[in-house]
Amino acid sequence: MSVEIAIPPTPQAVGDQFWGKKDREMIATEQKFRAEFERLASENPHGLVRMKFVESEAPYMQGQIAGLYPDEALGMLSHEKAAPCDENGEFLPLKAVTKRSEAPKASNTVEIPDNWSALHHLQKIRLAKEIRGSEEPIKLDEAEAVIQAEVERRNQ
Repeated sequence: MSVEIAIPPTPQAVGDQFWGKKDREMIATEQKFRAEFERLASENPHGLVRMKFVESEAPYMQGQIAGLYPDEALGMLSHEKAAPCDENGEFLPLKAVTKRSEAPKASNTVEIPDNWSALHHLQKIRLAKEIRGSEEPIKLDEAEAVIQAEVERRNQ
């Protein structure tokens, strides 16, 4: 007798459609602040990041200060449960790292073909994402509106 166990697909197997907007925002937050959290941990003799909880998250209570490993601290920040603080409990300003490739392109650098309305729908979506300078998902009608607005802006 054999038993089959259904294993849910991994995010990698499903692709980007698996992730919701909030998931992508949390991942982006973690990527932006990873270097800063590694720096804070390197300054601590135990390799921990001092975090103050702004919301209770078991086993921590709101207002409590705890030392967390950088990955755990990043998770708490991205879930908006805690933020880094100094020894007095004052929140620390964070320096975000933005890669140059992530910076939005100037929309004037994106070439819009004269016959853009005849393009395949996936080409329109790609073009709209380039104009916006963002890889956030977009629907076809929104993509067409972005392209049309950019064409009108350039023709003024």
